[in-house]
Amino acid sequence: MINRPAAHGNPDSPETAGRFPRRRRIGLRSVAWYESDIEEFIADPLGYRSGTG
Repeated sequence: MINRPAAHGNPDSPETAGRFPRRRRIGLRSVAWYESDIEEFIADPLGYRSGTG
């Protein structure tokens, strides 16, 4: 998992629209992404669609 500090969400963001991997909350102020999701996004950023998560 890739760990980054949490930020306030934006309803128009690519993540919300499914065009970027969904974050997973791992603490009160921390989120992470599965590395495999990030690698899949990097391989095809324009064609990426997140799963149901």
